[in-house]
Amino acid sequence: MSDITLITDHYTLAMLAELLNVSAATVRQWYRRGWLRESIVVQKLPYFARTEILAAQRLAQLARSGLATGEIAKKLAALQLQFPDIERPIATLELRIDGRGIFLQKQGEMVDTVGQKLFNFTQQTESSSDDVSVNPRLSNNVAGESGDVANEIENFSYFDSAFQTPPLYSFDNDAPDKEELCRMAYHCEEQNWLAQAVEYFRAALAASGPDAMICFQLGELLYRLDDKNAARERYYMAIEIDENFVEARANLGCVLAETGELELAVSTFQGTLRYHPDYADVHYQLALVLQKLGKTLEAEQHLQRFRELTPHSPWAE
Repeated sequence: MSDITLITDHYTLAMLAELLNVSAATVRQWYRRGWLRESIVVQKLPYFARTEILAAQRLAQLARSGLATGEIAKKLAALQLQFPDIERPIATLELRIDGRGIFLQKQGEMVDTVGQKLFNFTQQTESSSDDVSVNPRLSNNVAGESGDVANEIENFSYFDSAFQTPPLYSFDNDAPDKEELCRMAYHCEEQNWLAQAVEYFRAALAASGPDAMICFQLGELLYRLDDKNAARERYYMAIEIDENFVEARANLGCVLAETGELELAVSTFQGTLRYHPDYADVHYQLALVLQKLGKTLEAEQHLQRFRELTPHSPWAE
């Protein structure tokens, strides 16, 4: 993108995840469900305007209260039914999140989505994005960390739940197609049944042939299952199918850096920047790897470029 002014006030999915202290996988689920809307897409990479931060903060509050993705979906559906003429009320109405409830201001009182008044309501001020001081990292680096909302909303161990066997599902057809298999894969991912989600995505590839996005999703899941070698291969496959898939290139670079292949990581990040020169996350990641290699001058150049691309982010200084 030649005009960087289009993206300097925007956040990538990974930056938004860091800002909220949730996993990128969690934010990706919200984005996939349409709860967050991108403003710009560059080489498959969505950018979110700063106006989306409020909706994302509210979603994070609901998730931290213990609501699973499906439960949040029911609450948002009830909110939409109450305000059918308002598009995305979670992002536009004057709301307050209190525990597991969504409340709105009505004639000086706070009522929930079915009209129930909230008594003894203590007003909560949602934290501003400028109050957070963190470093942006790509989705590989934030998935599965302590404090991850995707883990908090499950009342059992991350890896135990990831390998649990979900109930059997019946498909609309005896031979489910790619769309139905992907739908089940996403459902399993939201339930934190990651191993089963992997199998559904693999079945979708078998049913339909090579698909860059499915390979990318497999890479994300395999990384979360701590199979970095398998994740790396899936990212490679996504790039082979679609060379413009810059997020797959970036995540491949992160995996290579984490597994100690620093020179290969540098090459991968540099290649990513040839396809998307203004990818701020990659400038940051590349700087970190260059620092480890003792190339301080080059690292400083990329950190400076990162700051130019994200002048309003809380971590720019």
